[in-house]
Amino acid sequence: MKNKERVGGVIFALLGLLVLFFTTQVRMPANLSEPGPRLFPYIAGAGMAICGLGMALTAKQESGEPFLTKEGWKRLGIAGLAMVIYYIGLEYLGFLIATPFFTFAIILILASGKKLNKVANGVISLATTGILYVVFQKIFIIFLPAGKFFG
Repeated sequence: MKNKERVGGVIFALLGLLVLFFTTQVRMPANLSEPGPRLFPYIAGAGMAICGLGMALTAKQESGEPFLTKEGWKRLGIAGLAMVIYYIGLEYLGFLIATPFFTFAIILILASGKKLNKVANGVISLATTGILYVVFQKIFIIFLPAGKFFG
């Protein structure tokens, strides 16, 4: 497992560096006095690079157990599919409609079969959507997708 963790960390760090590189390609408005559209990708890329490096440097001894079980791989695949569906939902339905459904689904997927209160899950999904909307749309003035059906 040690080598897998080390290789995974290096790959994650390299992906972070790739994000940092492509962030330099983002166009910046000439008269911008705010951090601009590069800020969050820079933070994400730097975080990925640092965490990947940390993961590679602190790889633990081999434990003999698999990286993911069959059930874990299945959940990972379902989460990936949910992200693709969310991307399409953002495109056509917009942020305010797609995000609560995505959040609800991801909570269920990550719960890995544990019993959850569906009402609480719904409240969390709606609250998360509302908070993200206010932070991005009102505070950062970053416009979120309205969707082709509603925009």
